[in-house]
Amino acid sequence: MIVNTLRRVGRGLPSVRLLVEYMMIGALVALVAHAVLAWSERSQLAQRAAQLEGQLATVESTLDAQVAMNRDQDAAIARLRALREIDRQAIAGLHTDLNRITVRDRALRCGVR
Repeated sequence: MIVNTLRRVGRGLPSVRLLVEYMMIGALVALVAHAVLAWSERSQLAQRAAQLEGQLATVESTLDAQVAMNRDQDAAIARLRALREIDRQAIAGLHTDLNRITVRDRALRCGVR
């Protein structure tokens, strides 16, 4: 079937060599089209990679800023914990003093009566 088709096409052409040359030109056109398509895809991929690198740099800088803020907040929390412990000790001392004063006040009131 293919041979018959080639024979029919061959009858319309002056020679088989011309048919082969046309086939080679067709193959060359197909290869050039494939090369252009591959080059286009490669350039699009390069542009997309550059865009993603830019986004990655933005995300990294944002992440670095957030890490720095978290570090600062952790330090502030640690300072607040230390202050809370100091306040707890001061309040405990005040309660102890208040209890002692209350006991002494009762003793004085009972002694006055």
